[in-house]
Amino acid sequence: MSVERGGGARVELKDVSVVRDGHRILDRASLCIEPGELVVVIGPSGAGKSTLLSTINRLIEPDEGEVRIDGEDTRLRAPHELRRGIGYCFQSLGLFPHMTVAENIAVTPALLGWSAQRIGKQIDALLERVGLDPSLHRARMPDQLSGGQAQRVAVARALAAEPRLLLLDEPFGALDPESRARLQEDLAELHRRMGVTTLLVSHDLSEALLLATRIAVVVAGRIEQVGLPAEIVRSPASPAVASLVEPATRRARAVAELERA
Repeated sequence: MSVERGGGARVELKDVSVVRDGHRILDRASLCIEPGELVVVIGPSGAGKSTLLSTINRLIEPDEGEVRIDGEDTRLRAPHELRRGIGYCFQSLGLFPHMTVAENIAVTPALLGWSAQRIGKQIDALLERVGLDPSLHRARMPDQLSGGQAQRVAVARALAAEPRLLLLDEPFGALDPESRARLQEDLAELHRRMGVTTLLVSHDLSEALLLATRIAVVVAGRIEQVGLPAEIVRSPASPAVASLVEPATRRARAVAELERA
């Protein structure tokens, strides 16, 4: 992979709103993500987390405000061109069931006109990077993969065209705890090595505390607080943020007490 640490994009949302049937799903959301950051967006179900993510690659068009990537308004580019430069991993993976693992990973590079030789090398490099043996997995179909393996392929596909921005929408939500923990660690290591700007949506504060350089808390369509993980836990900015933080804090205290016992 040619992407080096610090090679990520800068993303800025300015007063972004999404309105449906008179209801503000996203309400004047503003967020700046610096190159190479891994920002985790957390909040309760229905808070607008996935909607926020989708406004960045124009799967959802904001009704108000603007989104800029490296200073350029995303509306100045055709949606399909914009998306080819952004890695995206959906909650439901979105692997094409009629394509092999290699064909799934190759989709965006092929659209960009990469040579077959370059695509082949990229497939092997990415499979190795996400912990899958290319000789064993290249020709497999999605239904021949475990949940953890399929998720690794989905991440590899999102990285295939060497994007400077990676969007992950609850990528580990459907996995068992052991697979989830392993993939969280692998994602953290990938981010350290590659430096791709990453925005990850999660409902799990523990996951956010493990992965994030900063955390953005979304409640009822509004960004309630953005800060370092320790800041979010120690100084919640509102009762809504405190209610999200408290269960994880109680668990941490319980674990600490057990370790002292």
